[in-house]
Amino acid sequence: NVQGALPDMFGYTSDISPYEYDPKRASQLLTEAGFPKGFDLSLTVRLEGKGPEWAGIYQSVVQDLNAVGIRVTLRSVPPQEWLR
Repeated sequence: NVQGALPDMFGYTSDISPYEYDPKRASQLLTEAGFPKGFDLSLTVRLEGKGPEWAGIYQSVVQDLNAVGIRVTLRSVPPQEWLR
């Protein structure tokens, strides 16, 4: 579901429409928020035990964030560390 939550998930509402993909607007909003040069972000994820498509999903997120100036360092941790 490209809109996020599914109808049977807690917090689901059909009253919200997804944002359009607009990197230029995202950059503008970052500038307005005081981050004209973007910022660095560390993103910790769990890949082990997930399907192979998850690595691609995370990389897509990183690329989209990098495109607007949010420089992401992706760090994968094993499930036992994730659960701590």
